[in-house]
Amino acid sequence: MSDKIFIPDFRKPDDFDVAPEDTVRYDIPHQADLVRKFVSSNPKIQQILQYGLGERTYEHHEQEGLPSGPTPKFITHNDSQIWSNHPTHYKDVLGHDTPADAEIYQLEDRVMDKKTGKPVHFDELPEVKELQYRMSALPVINHILDNSTTPAEDHDKFKKYKSSLRVPEEHSYVEPGINERGWQGFPHHAEEAFTIKEKTPFEFEADKAAIDDRPERTLDYFKHVHNNITNMYLTHKDENIQEHLGGLIKAYNQLWDKFDSGEYERHPNFWSGHAFSSQNNRDTAWKQIISQAPELSSKGKNTGLSKEEFENQQNIGE
Repeated sequence: MSDKIFIPDFRKPDDFDVAPEDTVRYDIPHQADLVRKFVSSNPKIQQILQYGLGERTYEHHEQEGLPSGPTPKFITHNDSQIWSNHPTHYKDVLGHDTPADAEIYQLEDRVMDKKTGKPVHFDELPEVKELQYRMSALPVINHILDNSTTPAEDHDKFKKYKSSLRVPEEHSYVEPGINERGWQGFPHHAEEAFTIKEKTPFEFEADKAAIDDRPERTLDYFKHVHNNITNMYLTHKDENIQEHLGGLIKAYNQLWDKFDSGEYERHPNFWSGHAFSSQNNRDTAWKQIISQAPELSSKGKNTGLSKEEFENQQNIGE
């Protein structure tokens, strides 16, 4: 799998050469429970993390550890810097003001795959990876369908749009320029996404004099999502709108089939506010997803899907 990161942009699907202000933006459906959520009781850090919760609550026992750490939480220190990765929320950058000894928890979202006998985080499930990609493209598809010509031309626009997208050489965050809009890039990061930068801890008290010389490491707990969407766009670059929406329907229903059959079993402390918690079913979950991210609701009808297929995609939660 490639380490390259797909960076979406502002261009309209039918206008690749210019970037007017009203162009389409698409992004990870960040409030649709398809990425991991993090919480902290520290009020400063909450400014960055709260966007991903969408005002949903959680119980204390639903807090769990970060995927890469042996401890159930990440603890900041004096040299931690927490950065919002969303350009419109740079006011929440804590930088060197990040409180020391603050705890950051991941809400519990592990699922046991009964066939493999292995527990994985929700966003590691193959069906969820598929949904991350397919939902991220819905705003672009909506733009095409809202300005629909014929199904054949619509499908062609969608494929040309995907083939025109740039994949940078390195994992990086591209921002649209305020005054100069030469490259109309936009980071594939949502409001709840954040990066922690920190210096290597001191080994000895005397080392504090060399603070600027210590190596810095960056912790990006959403990189696996960015990589997944990158690879999904490359893998499915030849699909048209009909195939894209059909794949969305299939992935969504396959996920719920496995929950309903018991093939996927949620952790006992699985976050109760999650759209895919045991308190929901495939209908109520879809309603919650659309309420969290209304832009994911498909509006145009010139899709090439059958009436039954389109109504299934449109009205899963009706």
